[in-house]
Amino acid sequence: MVAATVHVAGTSEKLGDSLICEACGIEAPSRDAVLQECLQRRRRRNLQIITWINFGNTVTMQMLAGPFLDIYLFKITGSNHLVGAIESVRGIAQLVAAPVLGLITDRFDRYRLIKVQAVLHVLPTALMGILIACDAYRLLFLALPLYSVSCHLGNTTRGALLADNVEDGLQRTRALSRNFSMQYVGQAIAPLLQFVVLLSMGYSHGSSVNHWQLPELRRTLLAGSAVYLIAEPASLLLRAVAPVVSAQTTAQATGTPEASQPQTDWRQERVMRCGSWSGLPKMWATPAAVEVTYFLVLCGSGMSTKFYPLFFATDFGMSPLGLCLLQSAEPLGVAALSRLNPLIVKQLGRAQTATLFMAISPIVLISITCMHQIALAAPVFVLRTATARAYIPLFQAIVATCVPSRHRGKFAALQAFRMSFFSASAFLGAMLADAYHSYRPAFVVTAIWQLACIVVFIPVLVWMPRESDV
Repeated sequence: MVAATVHVAGTSEKLGDSLICEACGIEAPSRDAVLQECLQRRRRRNLQIITWINFGNTVTMQMLAGPFLDIYLFKITGSNHLVGAIESVRGIAQLVAAPVLGLITDRFDRYRLIKVQAVLHVLPTALMGILIACDAYRLLFLALPLYSVSCHLGNTTRGALLADNVEDGLQRTRALSRNFSMQYVGQAIAPLLQFVVLLSMGYSHGSSVNHWQLPELRRTLLAGSAVYLIAEPASLLLRAVAPVVSAQTTAQATGTPEASQPQTDWRQERVMRCGSWSGLPKMWATPAAVEVTYFLVLCGSGMSTKFYPLFFATDFGMSPLGLCLLQSAEPLGVAALSRLNPLIVKQLGRAQTATLFMAISPIVLISITCMHQIALAAPVFVLRTATARAYIPLFQAIVATCVPSRHRGKFAALQAFRMSFFSASAFLGAMLADAYHSYRPAFVVTAIWQLACIVVFIPVLVWMPRESDV
């Protein structure tokens, strides 16, 4: 048989006894098998690249704009209000940018957009480093919002691409949990790198217990800006592929035997009917309930999260090296529990597992406010953080299952909207801390608020069928 060459979907194939994709080197007995395997390979590669970028971006964010930045600002000004005010300004910037981020992600080619963002992101990253080096902390009111908006553009686009490259059901839960787990591995590595930077400057635990030096804080923050180079350029290696279509949609479009059977897509069922109003399809009502729940949870978290490092530094006298170790153990706990999500979901379901974690976390936080021994408070705090974060990829999987690809950028951009209120509520936490001269009252308010948020999530338990999780 004479070999010939054809071009299909941007790939070349040789026709002979078998088909070979010249772009990927895949050989298969049929044209459809070649194309399917080629797409699967590209999607797996894209998922690996996105996971790596998110990992590196988390390391940079944690080192450059994480807990050490809060302590640096508090050390240089002595004001909790400044820490809360800068976070509030960052939140307002994210709030204003959120709708634009969503529209941009859905309107432009996502693969080109993420590559442009990766290159331009060097500008706000470098600006942050320069201002910290010069102790120009007032200008951080401008630089930190720019840096955060740029980060959220990348996170929004990668979030939509991640959902586009993986199938529905347990596969999506597994991929999102793996990505989320690697982000928290990055959060664990960041304080270890800060630990190394401190040791390289001759810092010792015995010489500076309870004494944070500005030069040490400054240099560890500057080291974080250099981490940008380890991951963001990998965006240039992403290869464009069409979004994955749900199995049920594919069956209906191709006229397979499954499509001929009487079945209704659960996402098209309507809920919240009232009088003559026919209600909303579950494909919109379910993610809306998830997003509202997450938004309310973050509003409560914002009052406390930025003050956990200060809480351990002031109430327990934790040193910089001790805080590095705690900040490393905390995300490792999240990463470990997140990797168990698929196993738990397989037994309980996504919505049920998320509800379980949402109930455990605030109860554990309340118990921490009654503790006065660091040996007990530190491991319990790690457990609290793990349960408070592990259900986030489950939320993401539920939303991605319901929302069509053309709208995923808008929903991914809601992260910036949510985080704006998360940052804004930090100001309320600062007021409580200054009024009571303790961070514990803010933690109690956070826990009670988050327990109440479970009520908003209850409809998702009713609307989602158990079969959608597998």
